[in-house]
Amino acid sequence: MIRLSGTPLVERRATLLSHEIIAEDNDMFGCIRFGSLRLRGSSLLARKWQGSYKGGLRTHFHQPIHLTSNQLIFQLDVFDEKVEPLDVLANALLFQISSWKWDQDRPEVTLALLLIKVGDQPIETHRRVGMAEVPNVDGLAEEGWEMRDIRII
Repeated sequence: MIRLSGTPLVERRATLLSHEIIAEDNDMFGCIRFGSLRLRGSSLLARKWQGSYKGGLRTHFHQPIHLTSNQLIFQLDVFDEKVEPLDVLANALLFQISSWKWDQDRPEVTLALLLIKVGDQPIETHRRVGMAEVPNVDGLAEEGWEMRDIRII
C-alpha cells in the first residue's frame, strides 16, 4: 500500500455539482446500469499543454522516474499496442481534480483526469481515458486553464 504524505491544496480542486446512479433492477446494492458525475473545474485541451511530454508515459504512478520540471506524466486506463499514447493525449481534455505537494524536493503537482468528449449529448459529456500529473512549474497548472462544467459517464 502506498501512503501519500502530501497535503491537498484546495485552490485547484474540482467541485462535485451532482451525480446520477441508475441501478440494475432497482437494487441499490446491485449492478449499476448507468452513472454520471457533474463536475466544475479547470480544464485545458492537452494539445495546448505548454510543457514537455518526453518520457511522460509510465504504467503506475509513484514509481521512480527522472522528471524534467515541466514534464506532463500520464497514464492511460487501457493499454492498446495499436494506439499511440500521444495520439490519445492529443484529443484529450485535462481536467484538474486536486493539487498536492509530495515533498520539499519536488514541485507542486496537480492531478488531472484525461477525458475524451462523447458526441451528441445535451451537456458537455466526457469519458475518462486516463490520469495525468501536471507540474505547477512556471504557471503550467494555472495559465491558460479555463473553468468549465462537465459531465463524466
